[in-house]
Amino acid sequence: NQPAQLVDIEISKTGGYCTDDLVFTGTSTLPGGTWQWYKNGVTLSGETNTTLQVSTNNYGTGKYTARYLLSGNCYTEDYILQLPNGI
Repeated sequence: NQPAQLVDIEISKTGGYCTDDLVFTGTSTLPGGTWQWYKNGVTLSGETNTTLQVSTNNYGTGKYTARYLLSGNCYTEDYILQLPNGI
């Protein structure tokens, strides 16, 4: 048996909440897996791409989770989106 390869995933963001162009992008150190996005623990139906259009879909603030499945293994990363100070 070969040991499972370590896979790191991360969520990066572009744009901003106040400018209505916020996008999250999931990246992985190993390609070939599948993505699913969640907000506050609930599946975002149809959101299975590496990118999540937060502003375009009016998803708003909350806890976002990117789940990456690769070779039967599950990896997750969270991002907490809060309102900027002063809003």
